[in-house]
Parts: sequence; C-alpha cells; structure tokens
Amino acid sequence: MNFEGAKIIDFIKEKRLEFFGLLALLLVCGIIFSLVYFPLMNKIAEAKRNINSSAIDADNLQRAKANALKLKQDVSDLETGLSNMEGKLFLESETQVFLKYLNQLARNVDVRIISLSPEAPVKKEVANLKKAYLQIPYRAVLKCTYHDLGRFVNSVESSKERFVKVEDLSIRSDPGSMWEHSVDLRISIFTTTNQ
Repeated sequence: MNFEGAKIIDFIKEKRLEFFGLLALLLVCGIIFSLVYFPLMNKIAEAKRNINSSAIDADNLQRAKANALKLKQDVSDLETGLSNMEGKLFLESETQVFLKYLNQLARNVDVRIISLSPEAPVKKEVANLKKAYLQIPYRAVLKCTYHDLGRFVNSVESSKERFVKVEDLSIRSDPGSMWEHSVDLRISIFTTTNQ
C-alpha cells in the first residue's frame, strides 16, 4: 500500500500543473454554477409560487363569477315574482271590479254580503323598491255558517287572481237563525300608486 501511495504522490508531483489547473477549473465551474444555478432555482421557485397563487386567484374568480350569475338569476326571479304580484293588485280605478270579485267569491261559497263600506286608504312605501302601494281597507258584514265563512276567507286569501288580505274578523250568533252567524270582517286590497 505504501508503494501505491508513493506512486500517486509521484504522479501528482509530475502532473502538478495539470492537477491544480483541473482543480482551479472545478473551482471556477463551482463558482459559476452557484452564481447561475441558485438564482435560477430561486426564480423557478418564485415562478411556481406565482403560478399557484394565480391558480388560486383563478379558482376564486370562477367561484365569484358563479355566485354573480346565481345572484343575477335570483334578482331576475325576484323581479318576475314582483311583476306577478303587481299583476294581482287592483288599479285605483277598479273599485267596482273588486266589489264584483268579492261578490262572486261570496256567491261561490254561500256567503251573503249584507254591507260593504270602504275605510280610509293608507299609503305604504317600499323604499328599497322605490314604489308605493295604497292599502284600501273595507269593512264588511256577512251572514253565513262557520263552514261557509272558512271557505270564504280561504278563497279570498288564497286567490291566484288578486291580492286581498283579511285583517280582522269577529263573529256573533244571529238570534234569527240557528246556523247562520253575523260576521264583521275587515278586508284590504292593495293598489299601485304614483309616488
């Protein structure tokens, strides 16, 4: 082994210039590598982070776009619903239409309207819609059975044609009839109005 080590030392002494030149070349390559490679790797890592961040931003943008489309559809549905509800409102000039409508509902369920009188209208403003509605209450006196009264109130409030609300109701027995009762009823209709 000593013999081999001596040969290596002799070889290095003979080739010292080439050995140190090779060593210097490796050192210069190492320096150039570290000056070029590490900044390049940092730039690549930064680019990866930017790509990941952009992918997250794109995903968030897609979700925001989907939410915006859903909100737009919801607004459209609400506007359609509002338009449908406004179609059920009476016009201010349709008092006779309401009276005929109410009489027809009463006849359909065997209720007699004894009297019907309007009360003072009340203006209702809906600020976020920039609209105003006029609530026109009517006081009615009816003659009917409990069963017929239930059907009448149900048909008035569940009508698909018009928007009418029963607001107050009181029942008294009628001394002249065993089955029929005298009913005081407050019904309101709603109309659109100019602001």
